[in-house]
Amino acid sequence: MKKEINICCNCHYLGNQNEKYCPHCGRILISKCSHCGAKIRTPFAEYCSVCGKTLIDEEIDLKTS
Repeated sequence: MKKEINICCNCHYLGNQNEKYCPHCGRILISKCSHCGAKIRTPFAEYCSVCGKTLIDEEIDLKTS
């Protein structure tokens, strides 16, 4: 059985199954595409291999001044 990949959408930190948040930037780690629910299979993916939607955290660009 393969281990689940948890990645940070912001900095691409590769976490283990027990980690919930990135120790580098504090963002939540994900293991599935938020659009279609497909498992993330490669740690440095920027787009979902099933639906093609971005895996990058879009909140980063929504800063208020």
